[in-house]
Amino acid sequence: MTTYRVSEIEGYVLDAAVAKAEQRTDVEIGGWGPWIDDGSVSGHGNNGRPYRPSQDWRDGGPIIEREKIAIYHYGNPDLWCAGYELQAGDGPGIYKDHDGFGPTPLIASMRAYVTKCFGEYVDLEV
Repeated sequence: MTTYRVSEIEGYVLDAAVAKAEQRTDVEIGGWGPWIDDGSVSGHGNNGRPYRPSQDWRDGGPIIEREKIAIYHYGNPDLWCAGYELQAGDGPGIYKDHDGFGPTPLIASMRAYVTKCFGEYVDLEV
């Protein structure tokens, strides 16, 4: 088990953290990264496909929608921010401290989600 700082993880490590946060029992974490058995054929002799919520909108998009994660561009061409708005009445644009930053909207959103679930650090076996 390794402890990772959520604000620094990306790629298959971030995807594995999201799978853990989602409590996905259909996602296998291996040396190649998270893999979901969705009944499709991968062409590698296995059923399924990579599970990439930080890279693929079909995996990350439903999480963003369900969690109501707000995404916005942060001014720097390569920096996006994602976060959870406070309760109604607190004013728009005011976010909880679960913000996530990253070079893409999906990476920022998945960092925000994992931070909400586990805090600043997450323990993973990857």
